[in-house]
Amino acid sequence: MTVCTKLTVAVDDFLLPRVLTTRPEVRVELERMVPFGEGISPFLWVSSTDAGWLRETVDADPTAAGISRLDPVDGGSLIAVGWNREAVPVACSITGPGATCLRGVGRADGWSLVVRFESRDRLGSCHRYWAERGLDVTIERLHEGVRTTDHGAAAALTSCQRETLRAALDAGYFEVPRRTTLQELSSELGVSDTATSQRIRRGLRELVATEVI
Repeated sequence: MTVCTKLTVAVDDFLLPRVLTTRPEVRVELERMVPFGEGISPFLWVSSTDAGWLRETVDADPTAAGISRLDPVDGGSLIAVGWNREAVPVACSITGPGATCLRGVGRADGWSLVVRFESRDRLGSCHRYWAERGLDVTIERLHEGVRTTDHGAAAALTSCQRETLRAALDAGYFEVPRRTTLQELSSELGVSDTATSQRIRRGLRELVATEVI
């Protein structure tokens, strides 16, 4: 049974520590990491358009293999950087068989990651790996037995929550003014007002907890 987790990782134990600590105002977003040969090739978006500083800082990072691509995108820079797998053990552990890093956000105080594991056993082996190497990784949340996709938000929702939120969105429940009432929505779904309200509340809570990281 798959397990989707939210992890926090110390800034020095993951990607781009020099970038994040040199300029604390910078934010780095990671969508997915792909194993490539003996290295890892992630695409990251950095909230800085200072290409010269970015290249210089990444080149000075002993764990990085330099920037292979840098493009200005959405007020920042999209970069492709290679790392030695052994130099970034946390990244190594969540890109191997049975584990996929779906999304991540890095700031000066650390990284928040959404990672999918194929089972609790796989998560447990990673946890032991981190502990044995003294890596600062904390499991903040986990969801087991839900449909996981490449999108962290979808992985956090139960099928009932997803169905209810979709129906509410389609019916205009979230619009101002609302185009439907809670009672009308409940009648359409065939459940009580209380059940509908709870599904909406819990579903929105899970979406915010998963996406605002």
